[in-house]
Amino acid sequence: MLIVFLTIAIIIARVASASEPFIIDKEFAAVTCGSGIKLVNKATGARLHSHEVHYGSGSGRQSVTGYPKGDDPNSLFVVGAALSGSCSRGQPVHCGDSIRLQHLNTRQYLHSQSGIQSPMSKNQEVSGHDQPGTGDNWIVQCLDSKEKLWGRERNIKLVHANTKHFLGTSSRFSFQNVITGQLEVSARSGKNGDEEIWSVQEGVFFATAAS
Repeated sequence: MLIVFLTIAIIIARVASASEPFIIDKEFAAVTCGSGIKLVNKATGARLHSHEVHYGSGSGRQSVTGYPKGDDPNSLFVVGAALSGSCSRGQPVHCGDSIRLQHLNTRQYLHSQSGIQSPMSKNQEVSGHDQPGTGDNWIVQCLDSKEKLWGRERNIKLVHANTKHFLGTSSRFSFQNVITGQLEVSARSGKNGDEEIWSVQEGVFFATAAS
């Protein structure tokens, strides 16, 4: 998959130096299916992240965390269609669409389900899951009601389709061993403000396909 990204016409975000304004070309302004994205949490600045480290409690599945640095490839997730849906490469994601996010390096889907608690906050656990199911579906909720497409660098929330909980993280819940300094990511019932707001700040993007 990574080789495909590098051999097809792509754009890598943040190539401009910090002293220069970064302008997103129109054809790359929307988040598109097939793109590899890094989601940044507004409250903490952490990137959504996963790795081959499993929870010691709950489901025991692959852990999903908030990673404080932006240069780790384990923070890349590929945007795809919801289970039983379709989304061709370069197709823009609309506000309100259901999607799945697949961890690029381990191929695990971002997953949650009711009845399994996260290790520290005791919210709903978020994990990486290798068996596709409806627990992998997330709804893109754009915060600007005027927007029709999920735009890069635009604030969104990700709502778990089955349980209506919001993907979030907090600096109050930090792991102390094995993955020291990484933050717990969980699905919450809401009302946590910036802890549940995300935006796409870096990634490997496919241009919007011609309609």
